[in-house]
Amino acid sequence: MPEKRKADEIDMPEAQPQNKIIEVVPNADVTFKVGTGKDAVEVKVSGMVMGLASPVLSRMLFGQFVEAQTKTVSLPEEDPEAFLQFCNIVHHRPVRLYDLTSRQLLALAVLSDMWHSLDVVGPWLDLRTRAVRDSMHGQRVVNAQTMIEYQLIVPDLGPLPQTERFCIRDLIEICAILSLANDFRAATRHYLAVCSRDSTMVTRSGMTIPSVVNPYGETVYGKCLTVSSLLDEADG
Repeated sequence: MPEKRKADEIDMPEAQPQNKIIEVVPNADVTFKVGTGKDAVEVKVSGMVMGLASPVLSRMLFGQFVEAQTKTVSLPEEDPEAFLQFCNIVHHRPVRLYDLTSRQLLALAVLSDMWHSLDVVGPWLDLRTRAVRDSMHGQRVVNAQTMIEYQLIVPDLGPLPQTERFCIRDLIEICAILSLANDFRAATRHYLAVCSRDSTMVTRSGMTIPSVVNPYGETVYGKCLTVSSLLDEADG
């Protein structure tokens, strides 16, 4: 017969970590549970404001979905920082867009596109990326490392903290989502010229096509910009 274990030897379940709770506005009536693990947050917002900013969220929060009853929405795959920035923007809360990395800005753009909220968030993304987009035009291609991790310079403010880097791949995708065709061409021209190749598809000029552009010439978000036009820009 197995020996009984003492009470103090019994394995107790580990306490689950509590998610960080962020209240975007007072008297919030909807909770979004965003992310997983130690980075997960619970963001409390106004359901009415979120619904006005997004027809997708409006149907979710005020339609026949279960979230309309529970007033709780789980988004485990979303970036907590990008989501919180989305909430700050649509609630007109004081916000510093320069706190986001280019990867988080891309996550914000994808999130806004998915929720049909680009009319609301697009101007903020335009403001945040304007300096680096402008720098892509009319300049000779610089060394690859500089372009892969681009140091954003803000007019009148000087360079941002040295820890901030702006990835050209992220910029290309943001331009595609925002339908900024000229900036998309300019950024892709730099990318084709200096960045490492990650595709086996080879163009007539010997350049390989970066994975952000598929062989049919459309970006991953379906914007109709042909590879041939990109190459014309690169050769021009």
